[in-house]
Amino acid sequence: MSDQSISTVSLSSDDETIQTITLTASDQSWQTGTISSSNTFPSNNKHCSIHATGDVRIDGDLKIQGESIKDLLEQIKDKLAIFKPNLELEERWETLRELKRQYIELEKDILEKEEIIRILKR
Repeated sequence: MSDQSISTVSLSSDDETIQTITLTASDQSWQTGTISSSNTFPSNNKHCSIHATGDVRIDGDLKIQGESIKDLLEQIKDKLAIFKPNLELEERWETLRELKRQYIELEKDILEKEEIIRILKR
């Protein structure tokens, strides 16, 4: 028996029940297949939990109680002034590499000073 992995799980539902569960699997000998069930499953309980081991990819936005996690992360990055260095530009510009090095050193120095102040305030 060959190893198969489920690459797609699809659920279709109306307001009250999950009507169809579709699993799509693929491996070297069976390129694509679909297993469908048209049984209805009660979904009166609007609560669910998801457990995943490994990476989870979400194409789109994740919302918790209507709040966009994507937007929230952008706001946090802006407030904390978190920037993502442009490595291609750094390769071409020595000045940019030097500024990055200076920033890292200054940040380390400030964090050490803050830790000393925190210890002295005890």
